[in-house]
Amino acid sequence: MLTKAFSTATVYDTSDPDTRSNILSQIRKIRLSSPVLTDSATPAAPQTVKVGFVFCQFQNVQDSDKLVTTEYQKLIGFNSGTNKNELSDFINTQSNGRVNLDLVYHASWVTLAGKYEDYQGQQDKIVKELDQKHEFDNSWQVAIIAFPEKYAGDAGTFFKETSGTVLAGSYCSNGCKVDEDQNTHLVQTVNLIFLDPSVFNEKRPHYTTIHEVLHALGLPDLYNATVNRSFGWSVMSDCRQGWQLTGFEKLALGWDSVDNYLFLKNGALTNQVISKQSAASGIKGVIVLPEDNGTKEDFYTIEIPQQLGDTSSSKKDCANTGLLVMVAKPVSGQGSISPFVKSSNSDNIFGGASNAPFGQGTQCSTNGISITDIGLYNPTNNNVQCTISVAENYTNPSSATQLRENERLQSGTWKFMLDITGNLTLGGLPCIYNNALLNLSGDLFNKGYGFCAYVDRNGVFTLAAETEANKSNAVIVKKFDQGIPSDLSTGDYFFKLEVIYGVPQIAIYQGNVSDANPTFKYCLFQYASVFAPKTDDYVLNSGTYHLNLQKDGNLALYTQPGQTGWKWSYFQGTGSAVIQNAIKAIVIDQTGQMTWADSNGTAVKSFPGKGGLAPFSLALDSSNPANIYLLIKDATGIESQRILLDDSIHP
Repeated sequence: MLTKAFSTATVYDTSDPDTRSNILSQIRKIRLSSPVLTDSATPAAPQTVKVGFVFCQFQNVQDSDKLVTTEYQKLIGFNSGTNKNELSDFINTQSNGRVNLDLVYHASWVTLAGKYEDYQGQQDKIVKELDQKHEFDNSWQVAIIAFPEKYAGDAGTFFKETSGTVLAGSYCSNGCKVDEDQNTHLVQTVNLIFLDPSVFNEKRPHYTTIHEVLHALGLPDLYNATVNRSFGWSVMSDCRQGWQLTGFEKLALGWDSVDNYLFLKNGALTNQVISKQSAASGIKGVIVLPEDNGTKEDFYTIEIPQQLGDTSSSKKDCANTGLLVMVAKPVSGQGSISPFVKSSNSDNIFGGASNAPFGQGTQCSTNGISITDIGLYNPTNNNVQCTISVAENYTNPSSATQLRENERLQSGTWKFMLDITGNLTLGGLPCIYNNALLNLSGDLFNKGYGFCAYVDRNGVFTLAAETEANKSNAVIVKKFDQGIPSDLSTGDYFFKLEVIYGVPQIAIYQGNVSDANPTFKYCLFQYASVFAPKTDDYVLNSGTYHLNLQKDGNLALYTQPGQTGWKWSYFQGTGSAVIQNAIKAIVIDQTGQMTWADSNGTAVKSFPGKGGLAPFSLALDSSNPANIYLLIKDATGIESQRILLDDSIHP
């Protein structure tokens, strides 16, 4: 892509058609798959999207006494005084005049043949029956299915019963096939939205409708349900509090121009002025794109935050609180966009979302990107001034004393990461800790905003619900203190991603990251199960049989301990102390694949994984002396595979 000099920075040249197209194609990777695209719409030539509503009831749960028109008006935010509705107005306003909605509804209740409990967990059954009872108009691009208000029940559930629920919350399913012609088998493709009756309990039910319609148009959620982390910066994060879209979301839908943003490659944008989203002109944000070299895998977006809350006393105009810094994964999926957080312990209004903006006197630094010199919001000019820089030759370090969320260590192609939800991964998979697969879901839920991982002064690796290490009031999520040496002294420690026998691990060292010869203390996390000689052979025993992974790199089977009573070996007749392609470790990864690796980690021999739950262990089966087997067992003790130790596996 073409770049150009801009002040003391290099930015991408969006006036170049190929560069512009490349940027847009990257940003659009975050979108959900949807047959309804509005990229080509313009204010001069807006696009109309047809949205139809069907109101559905059951034999034992009905709302026939309520007019469909009344329920429909609640779900679109109809204003009788202006004869307008907020659903259409929101989409038109946020799209900057590019998209109009054409709303229609089926004027009477459609009564299904069964009771509501007959449809528990079977939305496809509802759609199939509706398909027979109600003809989906061929012009409908989005179909919204709503249910009786009188059984709204508890928020977030649909006809809550001890036996289960029909629908657990509102949701959108894009690209569904309906109205199949029995003769031609041609079908109509439509984006289906199911609205949980609990929306009628909301102060403004139509904002849930808006949220789901935006899913139908391609926007993912801007929250992560796995840690109950809802941010409020957009109607896609919390439709009770965020009543707008962020600028980045508008770009993803094609509802704003890339000309309103700077795409920073490297260098510093000094005293850069960023205008409010509602401003008539000016640069509305700075975006750092992913890099092909893999050091920057995500988008980083900087813009002025907007209002939180409604127009009542809970309203908070966040423009004067600083800058909103978000990270977006360049993949399609819910929860792929999240904000960075400056604090997790003060001003917890709106569930902590108001802690995100970086204001005057604060700074954000992550993965070679920094935002500093943040000025006060200027209400006259609707802007904030700051300095944004990107390191030109940034590489992920292999060692650190702490990681903030979305930061990572790297050694070769291997990466250790603290993700935006507080989870720790090694090689893209959960770590093996204390001989078990690490699962932090229970520890992380409801732990607030911002995570940091660090090694404390006692050499203990710690995960905290905080934005930086060693804060006195930090909420400790987990201390990883199982199986560590008992003789650790107070001092400086750091953690390092290192690759042994081709397998990554996280090791704890005493000293400083810059030390030439720090002291190794213990291995904290592993990617795989590694079996290797230490001071003596690694030995598997079974009855009178012993399988030795010898220090010289041979794998040999004996009938007596101490390398006596030889029966079989992988390398035979070497007659030398030096064995070519010597085996230095047996490695079993999280798929159950076993590799006999040399000292460089290169596979001497591999056995494809057969599945199972990591971590895996080795065992020896000598129940039949004529056929001795090496067994791979998963974490539950179930046998994953067995390898006969005979001449068939010789090199």
